[in-house]
Amino acid sequence: MASVGGQAVRRDCSARAHVRCGDFGSLFPAARHTRFTGQDFALIERGILRIVPILPDESPAVRTLLARYGQRMDYADACLVRLAELHREHTIVTTDAEDFRIYRRFGRQSLALHVPD
Repeated sequence: MASVGGQAVRRDCSARAHVRCGDFGSLFPAARHTRFTGQDFALIERGILRIVPILPDESPAVRTLLARYGQRMDYADACLVRLAELHREHTIVTTDAEDFRIYRRFGRQSLALHVPD
């Protein structure tokens, strides 16, 4: 999972992806910028990168996270933490390791993170 321009995205680690799960540096060029490129759309079209809508169903949980972390957490971060609660097997890709090492899912569990070089 990653935050790309305020959107939460999720990596499909199934066999059809043909990429080693965890090879995020080359797989998530979108994590390094805020606008989608042709390469990002190609990943979406191949089913490797997926936009995951979480509102309005998860609005109460996202609001709770925003209240808990105050000014430190923005909307995109709150959505990613909520997605980490819903999809425990996934890793968050972020360049914001400082904040994501503080955030907790379910109030106390650290998040699985990958910070690209």
